[in-house]
Amino acid sequence: MDIRKDLISRMANVQKEYWNYCYRAADDPSLKMAEVVCVMFLLRKFGDTAGEIAKKYLLSSSLISKSVESLRQKGMIVSERDPDDSRVWHLRLTEKTLPLTRRLNRAHNEYVSALLRGVSEEELDTLGRVAEQLQENLREIRSR
Repeated sequence: MDIRKDLISRMANVQKEYWNYCYRAADDPSLKMAEVVCVMFLLRKFGDTAGEIAKKYLLSSSLISKSVESLRQKGMIVSERDPDDSRVWHLRLTEKTLPLTRRLNRAHNEYVSALLRGVSEEELDTLGRVAEQLQENLREIRSR
């Protein structure tokens, strides 16, 4: 089978299933999927601004802004203005999220372990190099 025919849908499926797995693990009916995505982003320490969340996951800024505001109102995050750029607000999870973040960390670890079951270290190294090359190619595509 030619992997190129189905590569993008397979990669998208891995991401989609990951978010569904984490959302179920959150086990909080008051949270929306986008809010869980925001919490996971901050938890995994990919960055600390709403703009970074939107950019990393190719989500609309308005969706992320609404999600951040909802989390702020729930007392789950706080925002602090950047001292060097007043347009930027840095986000931080509060202690109120500790039970949630424990569940999400556990879900992340379970998902990654299950996903990588049967994959050798050599294959993981190759996958890492391929993923890096794909990211570089994506940066070039975006700059066109």
